[in-house]
Amino acid sequence: MNKINLDEEISTKGKVDILIIGGCKNIIDVVSLVVLDLKRREKVSRVGICNVTNKNDIKKINSYFETYNDFNTRIEYYSNDYESAISSFKPGDVCILSSNFKISMCAVNQGLHVLSIPPIIETLEQHSLLSDAAKSKGVL
Repeated sequence: MNKINLDEEISTKGKVDILIIGGCKNIIDVVSLVVLDLKRREKVSRVGICNVTNKNDIKKINSYFETYNDFNTRIEYYSNDYESAISSFKPGDVCILSSNFKISMCAVNQGLHVLSIPPIIETLEQHSLLSDAAKSKGVL
């Protein structure tokens, strides 16, 4: 089995783009701050956020990013159309989500590395499908 070292991939291929999907508290608070730090360290060039519709959550994310004015903190917001958001990212980019199996499969099929906060599978069959898809695309 080929193991993928995301840090090595970023250093050899340049900056990675990150798409965040979902609006759970972990996505808003923790993941946004981690992505912001990666962007500050010039590991990330483009950040997209999808399916965060609560105006207070959007304000919170913007406030995190606006505290830094020494680098580009622009965020691309997508509505609930995760398929369009995913298709706007390139293979090798990263999708961080708090969603479900269907969205994960869509991201893997686009060639994105998928990192999930809660479990995204409910059955052994879903595990096998997602694992096989990830292996065939060479992603996490």
